[in-house]
Amino acid sequence: MRKPDRRLSFRKKIEETPVKKKEAFRVLVVAHRPRYRSRIERAVAHPEWETRCLLNREDPVGMIQQKPPHLLIISVDAEEKKNIGYLRASQSFREKVKIIAVFETPEEAEAMAQMCDIAFAPAWRTADIAQAAQQIFAQFQARQESEE
Repeated sequence: MRKPDRRLSFRKKIEETPVKKKEAFRVLVVAHRPRYRSRIERAVAHPEWETRCLLNREDPVGMIQQKPPHLLIISVDAEEKKNIGYLRASQSFREKVKIIAVFETPEEAEAMAQMCDIAFAPAWRTADIAQAAQQIFAQFQARQESEE
């Protein structure tokens, strides 16, 4: 009579144990000006991040409801009423989503600062947004490590 092959049962145990994958850091960029969009894209270009840049006709609130990003970067122009509704609608996701807002004027940034985690007004640099995104990413990593 043959003995059972123990190596096979060991392999099955290894295959059955669930491997917990690290969740990718998701970034959603909603910028109505192509100049802003390209600068923000460069700021969040990171190999470990899933970055999605929406065009003018795409609905960011619908994207947030499908699979919430960890970071939402949105440009807001209060004078032309661009993306104000999206910023207000995203408030219900504030506990899951961190928001960085880029405003057209310092007055707008000051008036709507409570609606976002970090607010930028001209003259902001790409490096400023990259640094703010890195800080939020560090918080995300710390929270992920504490859950393990």
